[in-house]
Amino acid sequence: MSHLQHSPSQPLQAIVTDLRRKMAGTGHDLMQPLQVVSHALRRMDGSSLAGGDRMWLEAAIAQADRIAGGLSDLIAHSVAAPEGDLRPVALRPLLNEVAKAWSATAATQNVRLSVVTANGSIISNHQRLRSIVDNLVVNAIKYSPDGRVVVGLRRRAGQLVVDVVDNGCGIADDDLERVFAAFCQVSSAAQGIGLGLSLVRDHCTALGHRIELKSQFGRGSRFSVYLGTPVADS
Repeated sequence: MSHLQHSPSQPLQAIVTDLRRKMAGTGHDLMQPLQVVSHALRRMDGSSLAGGDRMWLEAAIAQADRIAGGLSDLIAHSVAAPEGDLRPVALRPLLNEVAKAWSATAATQNVRLSVVTANGSIISNHQRLRSIVDNLVVNAIKYSPDGRVVVGLRRRAGQLVVDVVDNGCGIADDDLERVFAAFCQVSSAAQGIGLGLSLVRDHCTALGHRIELKSQFGRGSRFSVYLGTPVADS
C-alpha cells in the first residue's frame, strides 16, 4: 500500500502532483478488473434464470456500471493538468480518440455514436480537453439508450466549437443550472457519482473555454464547448 508523506521540505505542488499520480494509477488499476467483471456479467444469460436470480444479476450489472462511472470521474479529476500547461491541441485526432474509446460502451446501450470532425487546432491542454469531451460523451450515451450521439467540430463567429448532441431524455428547465453542480443527479436512475459535468465546468473555467447547454425535455440535449480562435495545425 502506498503512503503519501508530507514534510516541510516538500513543495505543495509536488505533493499535489504525487497525489494525482497515485489517484490516476489506482483508478486505472481498479478499472481493468472491474471491466472484466462487468463483461462477464453481461455475457450471462439472464433469461434462463429464475425471477429472483435475474433481479440480482441486473442489480450487479447496474452497480458495476455505477462503480465504473465513479472511477472514470476519479481518473478524469486526477489527471487534470495545471492551468498554465497550455499548447496547441489538434482536434481531429482528439475527437477520433474519444470515439474509439467509447464506441463499445455506446454499443452496449444500443446507441449510435458518430463523429463529424475536421482539421483544426486550438490553444488548450490535451488532458483537460479530452476529459471535457469524454465526460460529455459518456453523459450523452447514459441518457440516450437506443438513441444517437453525435460529436461535431464546427466554426462559429471565428471560434472552433465542439458539440456533443444526443436525442435522449433531455433536461427539464428547472435542472439546467444545477446539472453542473458537484454530485448532482437529475435522474434517480443515473449511474456514477455525479461529478462528470462538474469536472467539465471546472476544466472549461481553467482553460478559458465557454460551455453552453441547450436542452428540450423529452427530445435531447446539445452541449457546446467554445474553444477560441484556431491556430496553425500542430
